[in-house]
Amino acid sequence: MDIRQLEVFVSVCRSGSFSKAAKELYLTQPTVSSHIVQLEKELGTHLFERRGRNTVPTEAGERLYPYALGVLDLMQKTRESFSAYTNEYKGTIQIVASQTPGNYLLPRLLKTFQEQFPEIRMDLSILNSEVVIEKLLNYEADIGFVGSEYDNDQLELIPFEEDHLVVIASQQSPLKNKTNAGGEIRIEDILGFPFVLRKRGSATLKTFEKTLVAHGGRELGSMNIVMEVDSIEGVKNFVKEDLGVSVLSHHCISDQDELLSFNIEGMELKRQFYSVHHKNRVMSPSCQALLRLIKEK
Repeated sequence: MDIRQLEVFVSVCRSGSFSKAAKELYLTQPTVSSHIVQLEKELGTHLFERRGRNTVPTEAGERLYPYALGVLDLMQKTRESFSAYTNEYKGTIQIVASQTPGNYLLPRLLKTFQEQFPEIRMDLSILNSEVVIEKLLNYEADIGFVGSEYDNDQLELIPFEEDHLVVIASQQSPLKNKTNAGGEIRIEDILGFPFVLRKRGSATLKTFEKTLVAHGGRELGSMNIVMEVDSIEGVKNFVKEDLGVSVLSHHCISDQDELLSFNIEGMELKRQFYSVHHKNRVMSPSCQALLRLIKEK
């Protein structure tokens, strides 16, 4: 088993095609096939099977995939680590983030980082929180950012900013007539409203549900949820059209959104944003520099 075989194997897994892997690696398709055949002979099992037009990993292939990623990642980080001896910070940091930190907090943080290290390239994917954690555990990303704590002994979490959630409603909503002297609304006043919420896997939704259960045992299933949306901007647009009310981070709301926002009387919808990385991942000097900036922040 050699590094080139693993590179070819990972490329076929990701692209779902021998021909696409050949194009990606600047090889001929017979060369790609030869690498896979040799790897299968060494392991004594088939690693891929055809399903229609797609080439997909077998159960053995799926088992090999995270190990192959780990080996390739270690090789890349080993190469990059030696740039530290000449004070060169280069290469690419693979970043995954949930929507709130990815869209509203990272632009400022990563701008500061890029000004300090202009030769480092950053590749950012914005996903829901559960997928972010999955990518990190599978060695498919270097650093992640989420809005909820995860209890996993393979992960290291660094808190870097506190957040609180607010109820949002359209400008026409009768909720504006139900506020107390402090501008807050009661939880009872919103439970009868239809809700437009983020989809499952969202840390925002997880925080809201956890707080509801802690204050009276209420659950999301008992509420009138008329729509689930997979993007923050989608939630805001549907609320703006008065389809329902919702709960989002205060970081997501600006004057330009033309939405009403309220705190809930007697409820602290607070949470912490975290950077997350795999404890066993070998961090390049570039990744270490980003982690230092997060800790300083």
